[in-house]
Amino acid sequence: MKKTSQLPKRLFYVWFGDDMPADVHACIQTWKLAMPDYEIIKIGEEKSEWFDFKATLEQCQWLKAVYDRKLWAYVSDYVRLKVLHDYGGIYLDTDVTASKSFDPLLSASLFVGFQSPTEVNGAIIGGVKHHPFLKSMLDYYEKNEIFKGPRHLLPEIMTYILKRDYNFAPFDSRRVSKITRLLDIIIYPEETFYPFRYGEKFSDNCLTKNNFSIHWWKASWRNEEDMEWLKTGRLTYLEKLKQGNLPPQENIPQQVTSSCPKWLYRVKRKSFGVKYYIFGLPLIVVRKPRHREYVYLFNTIPLYGK
Repeated sequence: MKKTSQLPKRLFYVWFGDDMPADVHACIQTWKLAMPDYEIIKIGEEKSEWFDFKATLEQCQWLKAVYDRKLWAYVSDYVRLKVLHDYGGIYLDTDVTASKSFDPLLSASLFVGFQSPTEVNGAIIGGVKHHPFLKSMLDYYEKNEIFKGPRHLLPEIMTYILKRDYNFAPFDSRRVSKITRLLDIIIYPEETFYPFRYGEKFSDNCLTKNNFSIHWWKASWRNEEDMEWLKTGRLTYLEKLKQGNLPPQENIPQQVTSSCPKWLYRVKRKSFGVKYYIFGLPLIVVRKPRHREYVYLFNTIPLYGK
């Protein structure tokens, strides 16, 4: 009996920040070659029929927190779940190449894949509109549970929800390569989407006839300061937000920026810190490399460092 298709033939990807580099375009090109009949949809800051970023930013405190810090991978974590929940389809990370068409996967209500013996991953995830697992994942972010517990990485949150709600028991799918079914959720073995693990070196030997994609583990979002905030800073973020004690790059006084013209006073956030402009000149510059803070007058005269 032929399986009926549940998932629409649409591929979502998320991109915020600078222009997409050549390797991202190359990955997307493999999707087009493997699945020429699929719609490929970019989700970003621009408003579209699929996503209203500005409206969503006001509704989810976690999204605002990671967007303000330019943690694009964590912005993508939430956005992919939101779009899949609202419309259904398949999401792909931009460091994923497609090996063949995803047509055999479309009969599932929701699918993910193992990335290791202990966790699943969301770099490739397909789901129907309003699937309960996607709703539970959104609740984890929208109800601010992510600010309270030990989990902040998408794979560990996904695995936690599967254990909590679906009695999921991880295993080494390299040793026992089998498809796991939990109610209407399908979990594929590592060879399907993640033929080599993070930290391993890719080899053609890791590919099998069951491989649909390769995740190249670009992980360009990792740096020491961001990881420290994700591990510890997020745990006090909401409390500091209520008290108005967030550092300048996270808590720019709206009454100041809205009442003063930009030529008189403005604040510009950069990856290295914050610039405070008076009459168009960078009067005070705060730099924060490697957990230290340096303050400069006119971006040249050091005032202090701590």
